Amino acid sequence: NAKTFTGTAAANGTFSINVPGADLAVDADTTIAASVAATDVAGNVGTILTTKQYNTSTTAPTTTVDITAISLDSGTSTTDFITNDNNGLTISATLSTALTTGQKLFYSKDNGVTWTDITGSVSGGGTGTAVSHTDNTLVSTNTIRMQVRDASGNAGPTDSQLVTIDTVAPAPVVSPEDPLN
Repeated sequence: NAKTFTGTAAANGTFSINVPGADLAVDADTTIAASVAATDVAGNVGTILTTKQYNTSTTAPTTTVDITAISLDSGTSTTDFITNDNNGLTISATLSTALTTGQKLFYSKDNGVTWTDITGSVSGGGTGTAVSHTDNTLVSTNTIRMQVRDASGNAGPTDSQLVTIDTVAPAPVVSPEDPLN
């Protein structure tokens, strides 16, 4: 798209030039043309030129995740995601289809603030659709999330589920008419 981006090499010769993704996406020939110029102590300038083809992907995966259960669900039903287990849980989920090449399954236990690659928790070494992920650090009430991402980092639909960890026993109810019952 004929835009120029510049930067300076570090003393050890390394460098990095940030090019906004929006500029890469609209570049019709999808080619980066780069030049590096160096000057020696005598003032001689040498230039290296190169080009590199690239591709961009902005299409998110369509594979969905359904968070289906937690271990030791001890609430009023076995599917309400309420437990009194505060020493880590196993989360079960189902993918709508098996992951394709380059796709990974990600998990968050803090409502999407941080994400962890849990592709290893997918059955069949990542080729199945059943998910069983053990999170030993899930010890307090949080919203968990799962999503599939492709090799370009595009995220598919996110499933989220509030997990309530309640370790407080209910207060006894005392009848003023009959304090023994």
